[in-house]
This record gives sequence, structure tokens and C-alpha cells, in this order.
Amino acid sequence: MNTTTESELATIMLAIGRLEGKVDSLLGRQDELQTALYRIEKRVHDLEGMKHRMLGASAVIGGLVAILTRFVKIGV
Repeated sequence: MNTTTESELATIMLAIGRLEGKVDSLLGRQDELQTALYRIEKRVHDLEGMKHRMLGASAVIGGLVAILTRFVKIGV
């Protein structure tokens, strides 16, 4: 091999090494983002569950209040 070809090969190998480093960095960042997204999804799921329980409880309380006010009106 002549020196020009060796120099070009070295440049190509260096560029490939840089690309591999960037790909590894991107994959690591993707894992971090995926973990963060999982945590956010879990928090949203928990909040939605709490919201549904609160709505159910308020519906029950509202029904009980309606029934009690009806009995109070009848009793008066």
C-alpha cells in the first residue's frame, strides 16, 4: 500500500470510530429517555387511578346526600 491509501484508510477508520462513539452515546441517551418516559407514564397512571376513585367516591357521596335530603323533606 502506498502512503495515500494508508492515510485515506486511517481517515476512514477514524471517522468510523467517531460514528460508533456517537451511536453508543445516542443509544445510552435513548435508554435514559425510555426510563424517564416509563416513570412519567407510571405517575400519570397513578394519578388517573386516583382521579377515578375520587370521582366514584364523589358520586357515592352525592347519591347519599340526595337520598338523605329526600328523607329529611319527607320527615319534616
